[in-house]
Amino acid sequence: MGKPLVASRVWASEHPTSIRARQAAASFALMNNDHNEAEKQLTLALGHHPNDASLILQTALIQCTKETLTLDDISAIQLKMKSSKYSHASASTLIQFAQIAMKVSVGHLTPMR
Repeated sequence: MGKPLVASRVWASEHPTSIRARQAAASFALMNNDHNEAEKQLTLALGHHPNDASLILQTALIQCTKETLTLDDISAIQLKMKSSKYSHASASTLIQFAQIAMKVSVGHLTPMR
């Protein structure tokens, strides 16, 4: 069966500028409840692709689950998103945010109703 978490980290390290490789490593880290590693992988990807909406939103989503996303972070994200490159992953991450907002408050942030 192999070790998908290890394989995804190797793939990401061999393809450090690949958005998909970093997102895969982040996904497998999340499946193993390692939010810090997931955020690290996405942050590394953002270093190469600072205007990728999916990476910006996915990083924010992880910060929500870690309860480290601040209102200042949200303001910065809003500014970045105006000039960001969007993809299918961006839309699916927005859907995840909406689902969270409908269910519960996110840490110290309360969803808008």
